[in-house]
Amino acid sequence: MSVLLLVKHSIPEIDPSIPARDWRLSSEGKRRCVWLARELAKFKPEFLCSSIERKARETAEAVGTHLGLASQCCDGLHENDRTDFPYIDDPAELEERFRAFFENPWRRLIGRETANDALARFNRALSDIVATRPSETICVVAHGTVISLFIARYNAVPAFEVWDSLSPLPAYIAVRLPGYECAGPAKAFAA
Repeated sequence: MSVLLLVKHSIPEIDPSIPARDWRLSSEGKRRCVWLARELAKFKPEFLCSSIERKARETAEAVGTHLGLASQCCDGLHENDRTDFPYIDDPAELEERFRAFFENPWRRLIGRETANDALARFNRALSDIVATRPSETICVVAHGTVISLFIARYNAVPAFEVWDSLSPLPAYIAVRLPGYECAGPAKAFAA
């Protein structure tokens, strides 16, 4: 049985003056990649890729260094398009915005992409990756929203619950291939 490891990137250095897609990993985020690499090593990944977003790329590169794997960027794995979505510092407000996003997947509530559009794009990207490596253990470093939408689609669990389980950062979920059924609950950083 093959496994797909869906990883939510490590902690970024938050800079409200630039788009979230350009955030880099913080020092703590880099440190936590050691824990993540140890966790992922248990699955013996054979292929490592990430979204094009900097925090995901840097997470994959750090994990790859510890695992002895080169990482590569793959199209379509980025977070939902959050262009024009303002930085929200209030956790309660942010949570409510994401709950609404997941509950109204056909509406543009966060940026320029609906939840349905983000899921379709992410699903196509993962399907392409899995099709080229059907018998390998694949590790994909991406983002909480698209991972949550994907897991919810194939496991009949609310996307918001998945999103909420992917904290603290980094976090991952192992799924069985080819059906994308969860092999267990999300595992988030533990000190």
